[in-house]
Amino acid sequence: MKTITVNIDKGGTGKSSFVYNYAYYLARENKKVLLIDSDDSCNLTLSFPKAITTGYNTSIADIFNKKEVNILNVDTNIDLIPGSPLANDDSLDIKSKQNNCMLLFMYIADHINTFNQYDYILIDTHNDDSLVTCNCIAVSDIVLAVCDPSKNGYRAWKQLIKTIERLKEELIDVISRKSYITTEGYLVANMINFVGNNVDKVSKKFLDTIVDHDRYLGLVPRKTLIGNSLMENTDIFSARDQMTASEKEKQTKFYNNIESLFKKITDLVDNK
Repeated sequence: MKTITVNIDKGGTGKSSFVYNYAYYLARENKKVLLIDSDDSCNLTLSFPKAITTGYNTSIADIFNKKEVNILNVDTNIDLIPGSPLANDDSLDIKSKQNNCMLLFMYIADHINTFNQYDYILIDTHNDDSLVTCNCIAVSDIVLAVCDPSKNGYRAWKQLIKTIERLKEELIDVISRKSYITTEGYLVANMINFVGNNVDKVSKKFLDTIVDHDRYLGLVPRKTLIGNSLMENTDIFSARDQMTASEKEKQTKFYNNIESLFKKITDLVDNK
């Protein structure tokens, strides 16, 4: 079981859409995926009609309150721990709790047989570095910063690296002094604007800044297909299934790129 958290302290970068479509990529590879929605906006949860129609009476918030959580099956090979509007530091009063960055870590350890049935756990976070988010980082094999082409996005990426390093220093075994945190942060450039076959000036400047970074994994173009996936509750691979042959041909480059990126991420975490 490998765990990937998607986080960056900036809104509007397309985190939830990325997690949603990556989950379907893995599911189509016949991998069993657990999604954990730790974003109190619950965008990921609300993208699954089955979660809405069948309803749910437990959520990520219950984990932090040391209650049992029901895991929902929302599609073939995809299960979900739903999000909650209460999944934030203040509502959960996390600051007052002991080991307040390790609560999710301990819950998974206590229920390891349940979690080990999955090949991958994907965690969608709120755009912050809250204690809830730090709990998600703490359980991760890798953290993906899905970042839009902007100066503030780049700053948020640099801040994420600092947050990970801080957690590594703080969350240690008191006897061995080894850190519980082994995760590393990686960068995905999302919503890159193309004009014809070339990126626009803003995206080019952003890519020139990050492309040689050893933690840069690749880019995802700004695409209506991705933008509509959460709105229409249809992943990009199911959308391709509905295309005509000529439409598929036009989208070949896009699908080859994103499938290559998803494979790169999967191979990376598999080797952790």
